[in-house]
Amino acid sequence: MAKGSFVTTGLAEVKFSPGDIIMAQGKTSDRVYLLKSGTVAVEIDGTEVCKIGEPLSIFGEICALLDCPHTATVKATTECVFYEIKDLRAYCKENAEAAVYMAEIMAQRLVNMNKRFTQFKAELSSLDALNKDLSFARQISNLVLRMDRFWGRDVFETKPRKN
Repeated sequence: MAKGSFVTTGLAEVKFSPGDIIMAQGKTSDRVYLLKSGTVAVEIDGTEVCKIGEPLSIFGEICALLDCPHTATVKATTECVFYEIKDLRAYCKENAEAAVYMAEIMAQRLVNMNKRFTQFKAELSSLDALNKDLSFARQISNLVLRMDRFWGRDVFETKPRKN
């Protein structure tokens, strides 16, 4: 196995057709999927947030690791083939390098989320600075402060927790 990859040897392949829901937000499952081919749409609260077609993209790891409902809906937009991991913890124990790779992916997602949040916060701060009397700007600033507390308290919490 090359450094920075998932081990797919011995994993079952599962096929989905366009429109099929691979996982539904708010539902639980014990399966994790690695995209072999095809493209999926990721939706949160009914809004499409991105399309993913990169081979070996991982889906379902949050639910599997934290024993919580899926945080997004993943829907096939083309014919898709996935590698299926039935027990993520056992898979990680057997494939340490793949586990480290998954941790790197999750860490990069957090870095990206933090970067976007700080950009958003800076843009909102500039709006507030333009007009201190604008009540809308004050409301937005209060929202950002609440999000700031959330980021510090929930995102950077050191102990994993079940939702």
